[in-house]
Amino acid sequence: MTGLPAPVRGISARVVMNKGGCGGYYAHLVADFEPPGPGGRTEIVNLVPERRLPAEFLPAVRAGIELGLDGVAAAVLLTDGGWHEVDS
Repeated sequence: MTGLPAPVRGISARVVMNKGGCGGYYAHLVADFEPPGPGGRTEIVNLVPERRLPAEFLPAVRAGIELGLDGVAAAVLLTDGGWHEVDS
């Protein structure tokens, strides 16, 4: 036993981006969380193709993950996702 927390796999999250006015964009993603690497910092690696999770969502995804971790470092691997336009 190493004393490190066990990885947590297959966590689902949703992101809604309002572009102003009515409507916006909705994305969902799946991520695996593991203890941080040797540097001890949070690292987020995206393996989801851009057609499934456009790059414009990544800043909101990163901010949400960091907020949710509340200062706890982790290695985060984005493994799946999708998006669509939200109707008003």
